[in-house]
Amino acid sequence: MRRLTGLILVAALLSAAPAFAAGNYVGYVGTYTDTAAKGVYALKWDATAKKFVSLGLQAEVANPSFVAVSPSHKFLYAITERAARRDGTGSVSSYAIDPASGALKLINRVPAHGNTSAHLVVDASGKWLLVANYGSGSVASFALNADGSIGKMTDFKQHSGSSVNPHRQMGPHPHEAVMSPDNRFLLVPDLGLDQVFVEAGACAYVSKLASADLLSIVHKELIDRSGIDPAEVGQVIGG
Repeated sequence: MRRLTGLILVAALLSAAPAFAAGNYVGYVGTYTDTAAKGVYALKWDATAKKFVSLGLQAEVANPSFVAVSPSHKFLYAITERAARRDGTGSVSSYAIDPASGALKLINRVPAHGNTSAHLVVDASGKWLLVANYGSGSVASFALNADGSIGKMTDFKQHSGSSVNPHRQMGPHPHEAVMSPDNRFLLVPDLGLDQVFVEAGACAYVSKLASADLLSIVHKELIDRSGIDPAEVGQVIGG
């Protein structure tokens, strides 16, 4: 995994809240907190001035390397990739978004049931949260409650195996969790195995992507070439 300490990693854009003028948006930025950064920051897009304005730190949390906003834009979820520099334990935090200011308020925090947790996604229904644990090679599914809190873990899958690159592929490393545009499938590219896994629905991991009827979802080259490290699939299933 890249170690871009204190650097912007991802911004989850929130559609304009009623309190903001038309064309203004809020973005939430995850960071690594090994040095100066302290957690999740916010930026507001000023459409008139055509620039981002910093809203400062919104949530103090360790290493929130990826964040995602719920479909309702009421809640934000942040993955803690590791608890500290030498502690790879991952966790997931939920926050309520103030519609007037964009401020975040912690709702709850749960273990990610893995380490070096790399990615998370909220499905289109807003009822499920899926987490990819890069370091330990697992994927966990959580139910989301109506108040935005993260509920019980409903499914857990441990990947196993290896591939041809001795430096990066001695074990499984699921790097991302992506919902298909129709919200029917969860796709998980595993960098360590040179495989893309498919989950039908939010709770039941059903099969490795191998059958011809699913090849339209992901380019066939992702599963046909050893050593390619299929870290991200969003670019080939979007649209």
